[in-house]
Amino acid sequence: MRFEAANVFDALPPPRGPKDVYLLSAVLHGFDDEACVRALENNVQPNRSRPLALSDRLNSNGSPHKMPITPELSIPDVIALLSQCKLPVEDISSSSPPQFFGVRDNGALVAVIGLEIHSPVGLLRSLAVAPAFRGRCLCAELVAYAESFAVARGVEELFLLTTTAERFFAKLGYRQASRSTAPTAIKATPQFTGLCPASAAFLSKSLVGAGLFPISG
Repeated sequence: MRFEAANVFDALPPPRGPKDVYLLSAVLHGFDDEACVRALENNVQPNRSRPLALSDRLNSNGSPHKMPITPELSIPDVIALLSQCKLPVEDISSSSPPQFFGVRDNGALVAVIGLEIHSPVGLLRSLAVAPAFRGRCLCAELVAYAESFAVARGVEELFLLTTTAERFFAKLGYRQASRSTAPTAIKATPQFTGLCPASAAFLSKSLVGAGLFPISG
C-alpha cells in the first residue's frame, strides 16, 4: 500500500488503478461554501475511483469538530427551521415524515436536509441552514451525506426542485431534468405536484459511479 498526499482544493492526481481510493482524513471544518464545493468537485468527478471520506473533521485549533450530521428525529424542530428559512412544510407529518438529517449546535437544530426514497430514485428536499450558521460548508456536507445514505439504499438517481439554489446544486453535479419524463414516483410527490412552483428548477444527478462511499447507518 502506498499513500500519495494531495490538496483537496487543487486538482487531485488521477487514480493509478481500479482499486485506488481517495482518503479524506482530519478535514478542517469552517471553510466557506465555495471552498467546500470546490473540494467536492475535485473529489467526485467522472472516471475517478471511489473516495473514502472519514468523519474526523477538525476545528482550526486541531480539536475534534462537535457538530456531526445525524438522522434527525424531531419533526417539530425540522418544521420550525424550514419555516424560518421560508421552505414548504405542508407535506411533513410526524406520522410519515421523509428521512431527515441534521446538524445541531448546543442542542439546537441549525441545519437540515430531507430525503425521500422511492427506489431506484430519490427526492432530495428541504435543505436549510439557520442564518447564523451559513457560510460554513454545512449545505455541501449535508448533500454529500444524503447522497451517500441514498446510495447505500439502492438509489441510482436523485431529483430535486429549487427556486434559489440551482447554481449551488449545479456545482455538485446536478443537471436540468425534464419534468415530462420524470419517474412516476417523483411526479407523485407533493413537492412536484404543487408545493414547489412551476418556475422551480427541476434537477437530477446519477449516483451510479459517482464516487460516493455508502453510509449504512
